[in-house]
Amino acid sequence: MAEIAPRSTLLGVQADNALCRCWRRGALAILGLTLVCQATTSQQPLEPQRLRAAGLVALQQAVKDASSDTLILLVASHPDDRYVLPATYLRFKMGCQVAVLLFTRGRGGQNSAGPETGDALGRIRTLEAERGARHFGAKIYYLNRPDNGFSRSAEETLEQWREESTVRDFARMIRSIKPDVLLTTHHPEERHGHDLALLQVLPKAIRLAADTEYETKGMAPYEVPRVFRTAIGSEADDPNILSLGMDGWDHSRGGTYRQLAYRALSEHRSPAPLQAMEQLFQPILDLKPLRVWDRPAEPSLTGGLPDLFRAMVGTVPVVSVRSMRDVEFPALEKHLTSRPALAGHAIKLLEKLRAIKPAAGSELERRLARRQEALQRIVLQSAGVQVFIPKPEGEAAPGDDMPLDIWVRNEGDHPITDIEVAAVGGGTLQLVGPGKDKKTLDPHTSLALNVLYCPPDLSERDLRTLFSRDTYEDPLRVRLQMTVGGQPLSIEQTVETELQPAIKVTVTPHTLLLPRDSEELRFIVGVERKNLQEVGLKVRVNPPAGMTVGKNVRPVSMAAKERFREFTFTLSAPGVRPGVSVMHVTVGGYRSRVRVHKVDVAVPRDLKVGLLPGVDTTTYEVLQALLGQSGIEKFEAGQPIPILDNQRFHTIVVDIRALRDENFRRGFARLLDFVEQGGRMVVFYHKDKEFNLDDASFRGAPYPLQIGRGRVTREDAAVRLLNPEHPLFNYPNVIRREDWDGWAQERGLYFPETYDQKYEELLEMRDEGEEQERGAMLYAKYGKGDYIYCALSLYRQLKNRHAGACRLFANLISPQARAGR
Repeated sequence: MAEIAPRSTLLGVQADNALCRCWRRGALAILGLTLVCQATTSQQPLEPQRLRAAGLVALQQAVKDASSDTLILLVASHPDDRYVLPATYLRFKMGCQVAVLLFTRGRGGQNSAGPETGDALGRIRTLEAERGARHFGAKIYYLNRPDNGFSRSAEETLEQWREESTVRDFARMIRSIKPDVLLTTHHPEERHGHDLALLQVLPKAIRLAADTEYETKGMAPYEVPRVFRTAIGSEADDPNILSLGMDGWDHSRGGTYRQLAYRALSEHRSPAPLQAMEQLFQPILDLKPLRVWDRPAEPSLTGGLPDLFRAMVGTVPVVSVRSMRDVEFPALEKHLTSRPALAGHAIKLLEKLRAIKPAAGSELERRLARRQEALQRIVLQSAGVQVFIPKPEGEAAPGDDMPLDIWVRNEGDHPITDIEVAAVGGGTLQLVGPGKDKKTLDPHTSLALNVLYCPPDLSERDLRTLFSRDTYEDPLRVRLQMTVGGQPLSIEQTVETELQPAIKVTVTPHTLLLPRDSEELRFIVGVERKNLQEVGLKVRVNPPAGMTVGKNVRPVSMAAKERFREFTFTLSAPGVRPGVSVMHVTVGGYRSRVRVHKVDVAVPRDLKVGLLPGVDTTTYEVLQALLGQSGIEKFEAGQPIPILDNQRFHTIVVDIRALRDENFRRGFARLLDFVEQGGRMVVFYHKDKEFNLDDASFRGAPYPLQIGRGRVTREDAAVRLLNPEHPLFNYPNVIRREDWDGWAQERGLYFPETYDQKYEELLEMRDEGEEQERGAMLYAKYGKGDYIYCALSLYRQLKNRHAGACRLFANLISPQARAGR
């Protein structure tokens, strides 16, 4: 195992050397995961030469892995945190097994790739994390704590996480994983409350995991031998600090450990674009040993830890233990120059380990399994077993048999026997064609297996379960079992395609809003057939109590070539009082739950609004509900802003993050001209780097206004109206104290940092212990019109059709002097 260099040496090295498919709109779109042959990855069908090259890297890694059964658990708050940095070093440099425990799935973060938020975003980020972990061969576990976005403190976070429950669940996971070392890259100077909360519960969970009085079904108490976190500041001078050199070169993979970590992190595409590697990852990672037990913290990362050979004492003869420790395992690396010799040696060693019969649940059983898994990969690679599954055409849908080709090549000297293929994730698989009965593959020959694969049918409940368990297992998986040199082996691969439900039901809009003066609204039910079978079903709409839907049952008949049909329904709700109810839409066995919000919100008649759309559709949907189709015009993203006519529009809304669009930025002067001539413009929050552009051709506000990173994270933070008589709080709706209750996730973010005195501050709010924020909503007169910058997290509330948010939004778009012209 590699030694860790002194910090002075690492600094010298540093001086010498100057790294989705996704779920969208409620539909399952399984990410096109790379084909996995244990540690070997490929995104395209591979020629034998490329398979050999990839296999050599996998073989070298497997030999390194077989030299260690140390398991290191990396603990982090979010899927895109910096745990990937030590992961690459520990795997590629030291050959340690790595597991990752994520406290959240990142559902509360920003989405720079699309409109998904909440659970849909959590699913995307889960798949990104799984894909990133494949770069360094780690298994990910999830603690499934709530994620409501940025948090300022551990106390705020633990209110949401429920500290006692989090400690108990964390302790249970420690007992389940049984790591030799627990490590986190978080430290006490973190700014995010999630990271600080993790650090606060970490020692409590470690101690609870070892507590004999804490009962977890089927899990014995477990004491983590060593614990580390990232060292900060002056801690780097502590002689017990361990320094890992991240600019060391991995010759097999052609990059430094830092570069390899950056490649893995690059799989996370939904967050904001990655910073430069030099900003994200330090060249030297300093680790501070933590004292959790009543003994000094051990300053060594892996030295002196329990291992397989110690665990075998008393079960295996001492002579055999010494032989494996001093001769047989070290010989694996010596045989790397000769694959046949390596294969033969690994087969014999694997046979010897499999002959050991450990007690169930024992440390010996656990360490044997880790070494056997590595030896199996050595046999597969050194014996020349090559497998890939070309990406199939089209999508996978239950009810259809999808043709699938599995290519197996034997480039070794041992025959491959007892070949079996099975579906793993719940689907069915049938071998067809000339190779279906072939069970043996002689040396230096190939076998093409033709398969009809019918994927599993996942309900929405199944999908929720898939993304709420401790681990994620892709439902599209195939396992090949075989025997090589007398040893049974298996290879598991993910099928690179999208899994769709047989019938996809969509309701547009997905949440219905009925304003004060509306007694009916139209919605559309779309039925999309994903498989090739003809459809003869019915669409049935069951409205909430007190509401009706005309012709609420419609037949759905789609011939073989017809894939999509949609049906328009009208929901009538005369005399219904404000509140929230649920409507059910069913097509066969598929059901959608649609919330219906009756909201006491008014808008002026004949109000006309233009919208510059952002990454989310919520604002457009709410405008349609408030104004009707004729009252809203959405400008096309990627197209120039047209010349605006004040007789055509009363208000222009610039949606959240719309200014990422270059054409919208270029034409923004036209919007300011529109305001100057008498219109109103409402600009929702933007990130500082999207608004504070060093570009003389762009001016996002009529007077100087600089966006900062201020925010109020408490969703229940007190809000004070600085000018209660202002029209924005009184026309056409009176904004009341209760309109601020029940907000989700946060009050606002990316508040203006500096701004001209011509702007009127309208709101005051703050998080506990922080200075008052007065930039959440700014108002300014400009020429004959007015300009509003709104940094409130309004779109999240509008997505939920929050009544108070709807009333405030209606006021923002309703210029009192212009409405009803």
